[in-house]
Amino acid sequence: MQFVRPLRIARSQHEGNGVFTEISIGQGEAIFTIDGPLKTPEELIDPYEEARAYQIGPRLYISPADPYGPFMNHACDPNCGIRIFGQFVMLVAIKDIAAGEELAFDYATLSRDDPWRLDCACGALDCRRVIGEFKDLPPDLRLRYIDLGIVSAYVQGTSSR
Repeated sequence: MQFVRPLRIARSQHEGNGVFTEISIGQGEAIFTIDGPLKTPEELIDPYEEARAYQIGPRLYISPADPYGPFMNHACDPNCGIRIFGQFVMLVAIKDIAAGEELAFDYATLSRDDPWRLDCACGALDCRRVIGEFKDLPPDLRLRYIDLGIVSAYVQGTSSR
């Protein structure tokens, strides 16, 4: 299933390029499908590809080949989330988004096979300064993300590590 709204890739005010919407999007609406080949960690040999891969299960990643998936940025106060349905990945709006806004999701809602940390420069008022694993988020934020349906059962299962 391919689903794409009018989007563009442009320079992000925070770092690199990002994905921006050309139209307003309402909370709960699907935005686009993240497509690409399924790979194991050993098959993600290019550092660029590895950094942009979306883990969808134990030792299983989608390496985005769609035009937008590789350019999705993190935000500590995101307007989007990732929903994983088996091997199908969809970006959805978790709040109303105005035309021209950059789309971003919280990288902590995904998992990685190895523990990881990344410095954050998202600019949100409540920026955590460091992006980590789902289990490292404050309990109320973990529950909010789960209630929004943007945390896969796989990630929820890894949060007790």
